[in-house]
Amino acid sequence: MKKILNILLCFVCVIIIILSLAFTFIEARLLLSLDWSIYDNPTNGFIRYLFRLILALFALVIGLFEIINVFKKEKIDLLLLLSNFSLLIMSIIIAIFSTNYVGLVCLGLSILLLIIKLPIFYIKRKHVK
Repeated sequence: MKKILNILLCFVCVIIIILSLAFTFIEARLLLSLDWSIYDNPTNGFIRYLFRLILALFALVIGLFEIINVFKKEKIDLLLLLSNFSLLIMSIIIAIFSTNYVGLVCLGLSILLLIIKLPIFYIKRKHVK
């Protein structure tokens, strides 16, 4: 059961990494090309693009650390679980204020990641005691 969940976790993390790389490229290009300056309120546009870029980079880092955590002996499970919850909260906020579907995609993937991560966390904590 634990191996199947680890394989599923790695598969979801690879999907998260691929999508977050795509979103990072898109959002960084929009931010660096000054696309935010054409809005009625350029500061608001800059903040939106910047936060979407930060969300994509955060999802990329979490995906990489989850895969590294599966293969390493040093476990940082609690820290990654808390970062997965923070990714979920960030995705909810971005989904509310975002006009494109960056927030909704990250919201769906973060919920899927938490659904897979919680049983793994429970199994590991059960064997520690």
